[in-house]
Order: sequence, then structure tokens, then C-alpha cells
Amino acid sequence: MRLLYIDGRECTTCSLSFLDSWKLYENILQKYNIGVTLVVLTTRRQDVIDILKSFKINFPFVFDNGGKFRIMNDEIFKVAQDGIFVFDKNKNVIFTGSPIVSEEKWNSFVKLVKE
Repeated sequence: MRLLYIDGRECTTCSLSFLDSWKLYENILQKYNIGVTLVVLTTRRQDVIDILKSFKINFPFVFDNGGKFRIMNDEIFKVAQDGIFVFDKNKNVIFTGSPIVSEEKWNSFVKLVKE
């Protein structure tokens, strides 16, 4: 499962602005059937919905009410401090960080999730 955790408490728009870059990789994500789910911590729900629509982002998303997801998965966030991680069925983190920061990181990400 691929999760992007977004802490939008300070600035929802700022926190979501990097998602526009993911659009460049959407075709590859679809080609390899790589699903991404957004988990968003914010009190500004409508802003999130509006931003996702404006970027034409079709990832499923859920709101982290009161930060419960983060609290329940505290060990994961110690490893994946930026909130972007892939974990296996046993909740072991097997990839951290944004795969779109470099071609090398992207290739590692695609190879891992194709397996």
C-alpha cells in the first residue's frame, strides 16, 4: 500500500502543492496499477477537496481526524518522517520518502511496488 500522509494544519495549500508534480507520473502509476492513497490531517476539509479538484488529482483520500492515524502509527512516522511511505501487509515500512525527487528514487519505487 502506498500512503502519502499530509499534515496540512499549518498551511493546507502549501502542504498539498507538491501533488501537482505527481500528475507527471500518473500514466506510469496507472500502467503498473500503483495505487496511492492520501491521508490528510487538516481542519480545512473543503480546501483539500478544492485543491485536489484543481490539480485534477484522482487519488483516494481520507481525513486523519484529530491525528489519530498518526498517533496509532507512531513507529512508522519515526522511520518515515516526511510522511511518504510504502508498507507491506505486516505494516513494515519498505520505502520512505518522495519517489519523485530523483529518477533513481523513482525507479526504486516502481521496481518495489511492481513486485
